[in-house]
Amino acid sequence: MTVPRTQAELERETRAAGIERATRMMEKREQEGHADTNPYAAAVYRRWLLPLANVIEAEVASTGKAGRRAAHVALLKPLDPKAVAHIAVRSVLVSVMQDTGDVRTAARLLGRHVYGELVLATFEHDQPEIYWALMRNLAANKSTAATHRVNVIRNAANSHEVELPQWLPSDREQVGLWLIEQLRLLGLVDVTKMTRKTMGGKISTDMHMMLTEAAMSVVTNIRETVAQTMPYTLPFIEQPKDWTAMFDGGYHTPEMRRLMPSYVNLVRSKRSLAEMAGLDMPNVREAINHLQAVKWRVNTRVLDAVRDCARHGIDMDEIISQAELPRPPRPEWLTDDMKKEEMTGDELVEFSNWKRAMAAWHTERKLRGTKWGRFYMATRMADKFKDYPVIYFLYQADFRGRLYAQTTGISPQGSDMQKSLLEFAEGKRLDTPEAVRWFKIAGANRYGIDKVPFEDRIAWVHKNEQFIIQFANDPVSHRGWQEADSPLQFLAWCFEYAAWRSSPADFESRIAVGLDGSCNGLQHFSAMLRDSVGGRAVNLTTSDRPNDIYQRVADVVAAKLSDPNLEFRRESDSVLRDKWLAHGMNRSIVKRSVMTLPYGSTRFSCAEFIVEDYLKHGKATEFETTEYRYAAEFLSHLVWDAIGEVVIAAAAAMSWLQRAAGLLIKRGGQQIGWTTPSGFVVEQSYNEIDIVRVNTKLLGHTIIKVFGGMTDTPSASKHKNGIAPNFVHSLDASHLTLTVQECKGLGINSLAMIHDDYGTHAADTQKLYEAIRRTFVRMYEDNDPLATFRDQFEDLPALPSRGDLNLADVLKSQFFFA
Repeated sequence: MTVPRTQAELERETRAAGIERATRMMEKREQEGHADTNPYAAAVYRRWLLPLANVIEAEVASTGKAGRRAAHVALLKPLDPKAVAHIAVRSVLVSVMQDTGDVRTAARLLGRHVYGELVLATFEHDQPEIYWALMRNLAANKSTAATHRVNVIRNAANSHEVELPQWLPSDREQVGLWLIEQLRLLGLVDVTKMTRKTMGGKISTDMHMMLTEAAMSVVTNIRETVAQTMPYTLPFIEQPKDWTAMFDGGYHTPEMRRLMPSYVNLVRSKRSLAEMAGLDMPNVREAINHLQAVKWRVNTRVLDAVRDCARHGIDMDEIISQAELPRPPRPEWLTDDMKKEEMTGDELVEFSNWKRAMAAWHTERKLRGTKWGRFYMATRMADKFKDYPVIYFLYQADFRGRLYAQTTGISPQGSDMQKSLLEFAEGKRLDTPEAVRWFKIAGANRYGIDKVPFEDRIAWVHKNEQFIIQFANDPVSHRGWQEADSPLQFLAWCFEYAAWRSSPADFESRIAVGLDGSCNGLQHFSAMLRDSVGGRAVNLTTSDRPNDIYQRVADVVAAKLSDPNLEFRRESDSVLRDKWLAHGMNRSIVKRSVMTLPYGSTRFSCAEFIVEDYLKHGKATEFETTEYRYAAEFLSHLVWDAIGEVVIAAAAAMSWLQRAAGLLIKRGGQQIGWTTPSGFVVEQSYNEIDIVRVNTKLLGHTIIKVFGGMTDTPSASKHKNGIAPNFVHSLDASHLTLTVQECKGLGINSLAMIHDDYGTHAADTQKLYEAIRRTFVRMYEDNDPLATFRDQFEDLPALPSRGDLNLADVLKSQFFFA
């Protein structure tokens, strides 16, 4: 295959590859029996699921004559008609798209699934707590196989003496045949009969089903639409066209421009194309054009190192080795037909441990499969573009004004690996003390030494120089770099550090020195309301050391735990309190709960974060796995209260925005909009959707949009829940946009910008450091976003009161973005 030499050639290749990828993906799912996950499945459900449910409901409610032909009525009576209809439509769709349309085979499988639904529903009714504990365990092990679910529940039923209904094979087949017949009558499938003579001379009738012409039309139209429009975006080998208007810029060829016609993503917009064409936001357009002009290239040293690590069996979060994951050894004494009753006490313990190890092994294999897909895509894309001296990225704003690089596999806004595989195409020498200083700070930051003063970070680099150079010279033998917070970006820095130390006069640095906002959403809310308490916690004020809001919240939680007058909601809470006290509070426990507060987190999500980010990783050995949910639930109340005490103004601003949104929709407003300090026009659009939710125990749930789907009625709840995160996102987007414009004026042409993490060459970092602060202060001195929002509308509540934060302190704050 020839390597594209021009951007137009690459875009034609990309277009063809996108169509091929989408088609191959859908065909693969069909062949593997997962047609129900293809895009057309929703349309099939929408058209045939509810009509079939109505037929089942009417049939079960009828009082016809008893007998074999009506046996399916008694069998289906205990089940939810919608759940049965979901199973039937899914099973038939999977069967015909897999080219296994033999009716009797499909009927037996369908009947088995319906019976499995009955087994699960029966056990849930009898033993709900045990049922949901088993379901949570299956979900944690990523087990979705229907047969495995049924087997787990049947084993549990035997253990707890729950009597399950019994269906004969003939019962299952009869139910399946009846459901297929109803789908034939409803127009989903056609059934053809063929007679043939068997070897013994008897006449046998074979039945085969296929989608009707109407059903195949639904499937084919959606398949073709998805294949033609499914996004597949790659880096550019020539600079993207500058945007000169809303619909003029970006891709070089008209075919790709049709896929991304504007510099604002229009998916959520209710505006007409004519309205959008007349809408121009020059500040945003200029910032996008400047980011699209940044020259990148693949970091081949990191690419080689990543591949080398994988070959040597190094497994990490993003590097998946080629070594086979060893299966836990089966106990030597265990035979295939041995029953638990025959095992000794020690054997039973060993057997139980082995079963748990096998479950963990299966879960890990599934996770590795997912990780392998990401690893393969990142390294494949890096391989594809590694020989180009310069590559570029196309950017687009979302409905809040946030700027996103449109790409696949490698991205300046991606994961640790994706970012490590990129470097600036233009290098800059470390020829000033400031450049050297920021270069060293970057290394410490990437390792995770970022909660201390800058001079301590530099000292850490000096102290560990020997190891840093060892990591660079042989990352396979010297693996200490893997302990870094961002291990692959740290390794990329190690390569540069070793090269600089080897030849400082000639060395040119190409990595981005990132300056990260300190809980950026709270920085914006604190600035809006001039909150000196919250502002101090998130480094809007001067300090000799970085303030750590996560640790401050953790300290408040620790004080609450130690309070002898702490009130308990349950008797068991005292035991949980003692275990948390024994473990101790730290910033990791509360970090995501605090970080996501401006973006809509709740007390319930606090509990979820404590389980997912902390307990499930085995970081609190004081708790048994069965206690995780209760331990997190107990602690989440204290974490939520502590957050409210530390970030008072942010909570007040969020509450005001939610009240305002509720009032505006209640008064008849259709959508809510505002203009940000960068001039971006935000349109928050949430309408009610007419849906029917169908739940099955066996196959999960599906949501069906009724005909017409989206209504013209705005969704008050979605507007209220969305307004605070969307508002603060629109402001961090404004800060980024204005900072990019400032950098353009300063001649900083290499920028790595990610919402609240701004980066450039070490040689230009001091300029960026100062520009970030100037634009932030100017943005909030020249604009009052909450007042501007309020003044668009009549009779909104009074704004929360302002504090005494001096915005000018941001200019002198070392750790505002650091």
